[in-house]
Amino acid sequence: MNSHRDRKNSRLFSHGRLRSVLIALGAFCAFCVLLAPPAFAQGGAVLGAVRDTSGAVIPNASVTLTNTATGVTTTNTTNNEGLYVFPYVQPGVYDVSASAAGFETVKQPAVTVHVTERVQVSFDLKIGTTKQTVEVTAVAPLLHTSDATTGQIIDRRFTNDLPLLNRSALDLAFLAPGVVQPPNTTYANIAGQSANYFNSNGSRDDTNDLTIDGVTAGQMAAGGLWLQVAYTPSVDDVQEYKVQQTNFGAEYGFTGSTITNLITRSGTDQFHGSAYDFLRNNVLDSQNFFNNMSNLPTVHNLPHLERNVFGGTFGGPVYIPHLYNGKDRTFFFFDYEGTRESDLAGPFQAGVPSAAEKTGDFGEFCGENGGTYDAAGQCSATSGQLWDPYTGVYVAGVGTPRSNFIPFDNLAKYASPGTNLAPGQALPGGPVNTAGNLLDPSMMALFQFFPSPNRNVGQANYNPYFNWLGSGATATSNDQWDLKIDQNFNDRNRLSARYSRQKSSYVPPSCYNNVADPCKAFASLNTAHLFSLNFVRTFGPATVLSFSYGLTRTANAIGGTNLYYPVSKTDPVTNLKMPSYIDTSGYQTFPTVISYGNELAPSSDNSTLIGSAPWSYLRQGQETHDLLASLTHIRGHHEIKFGGEFRMHRFNAGQPGTPNGLFAYGPSGTHWRW
Repeated sequence: MNSHRDRKNSRLFSHGRLRSVLIALGAFCAFCVLLAPPAFAQGGAVLGAVRDTSGAVIPNASVTLTNTATGVTTTNTTNNEGLYVFPYVQPGVYDVSASAAGFETVKQPAVTVHVTERVQVSFDLKIGTTKQTVEVTAVAPLLHTSDATTGQIIDRRFTNDLPLLNRSALDLAFLAPGVVQPPNTTYANIAGQSANYFNSNGSRDDTNDLTIDGVTAGQMAAGGLWLQVAYTPSVDDVQEYKVQQTNFGAEYGFTGSTITNLITRSGTDQFHGSAYDFLRNNVLDSQNFFNNMSNLPTVHNLPHLERNVFGGTFGGPVYIPHLYNGKDRTFFFFDYEGTRESDLAGPFQAGVPSAAEKTGDFGEFCGENGGTYDAAGQCSATSGQLWDPYTGVYVAGVGTPRSNFIPFDNLAKYASPGTNLAPGQALPGGPVNTAGNLLDPSMMALFQFFPSPNRNVGQANYNPYFNWLGSGATATSNDQWDLKIDQNFNDRNRLSARYSRQKSSYVPPSCYNNVADPCKAFASLNTAHLFSLNFVRTFGPATVLSFSYGLTRTANAIGGTNLYYPVSKTDPVTNLKMPSYIDTSGYQTFPTVISYGNELAPSSDNSTLIGSAPWSYLRQGQETHDLLASLTHIRGHHEIKFGGEFRMHRFNAGQPGTPNGLFAYGPSGTHWRW
């Protein structure tokens, strides 16, 4: 267990490492900016050939690519082989035109470019003047013959037209051939999992990488054998994505067998916005098939669920007169989404102490086991008698029989002589022959946090092991937003930057409604920050440089009742009068008290837990740096592309387990006589 000083030094060391990494990355970015002014990267490609009607190639022909949403144009020229390529094209719809001296201009409108796809658009120019324009209005479907990559495109038509129960566009990844749910799961229990929680063509789940705008959104899991997706954009922020499963390019790594390339939306040359609110509750939900078959009432037999997903988008152009002359050079897109959900949990059931038992009087125990007390206070039912564990004397070959029964099972009035105490050992509740010296004061203080029995109390079928029922609602909250800026300096230099922010919380129901509640110990607070920078420098018709950088940082705080209660209320020294050394660990939480073999909250197995939940306290922070660069060069009939990717995963986690002790109890202490 680290001391406060050790943890402080660790934080300083981590912050120092982070500053060094950011300084180095900043210097590298600055060098790339000096080498090549910023521009936009990631997406698809448009390429083809320009010929005359006889089939002869036309060198130095001008090819123009116009984004129909923004009006931004990019111009390139063909090489000596009559070939051209736009290697980094943002997904969208484009008008492509080609012209050359002595030939008519030919325009092919509405060419759709999808993420990672290489669209071939070739032209046959007729003799004429460049002022004469021929628009191709009917062409055969474009074939993608430049590579053998297979996969499924999910665009906005899919996300708008198909139902999304959990409002996650990546749920539609199951439309791709070969993508299935992991074994022994159903859609209901994979919802809310990481976006790569599926099997693709036989690969393991959680091994597929997700890239957003060209950089990874994946982080290494604690075990290091799989990837966790740190962030999923809202549906209204997704332009499109492609699930690539076979023969994707060599530039893609860090994956089991599948890459999901996602592109977020950008602003256009006109202002557009939207607002939405999706509401789901029991009144609006329909009955399930089996309840209908049994003619059960609709509303009262539906699982309680209240979910509200709301948000909006806004995007358009930005005019910055001091930066350049003209307009339609800068575009922005912003979206926000909030989620509030309440889901019924339980029922919880357990055996809790009665009012008398909270004072140390367990006189009810004998009758509950079918016995009666004699004049000396001994129960006629062996299973209903408590014994003093400190009076037995070991007998070879027999064991340690217990010799002193506790009259009327009243520990508060019983004074143990402490016959077989070890040297230096003391009774938990005071000196020997003192009433109540078997009752530990700290545990008696914790005992008071149990709720009172509420099931069949005073009835013939009362069962002390099933005398309490409880229920509650699990509350989930999520807020996330994205801001994307696209800057078009000219047809050779373009920049795109995106920042995403998420904050979410998960609050389980409170079983006992106090600081000793074991259920709420698994509450969590999570944050995510993502930044991506993509730019391209076009040196000429044959050479293009692309550069991308991404930073993903997440923080998770899981467990610990002091997430929702002041530390003063969860301090065991102050509230339970435990020894002061308990707080040396730095975690001011109640100890964990459980029955043998049980480490969960109150449940259907009659077990009872109070205090903090074991192994529920976790603090975790992750950081992923993703640096990519590639250079594309066209030479003759060949397109040459080379580059590299560097990723750095930093993982910091601390899980003290049971920092203030785990106390397990069972019947062998005072119940059975051996």
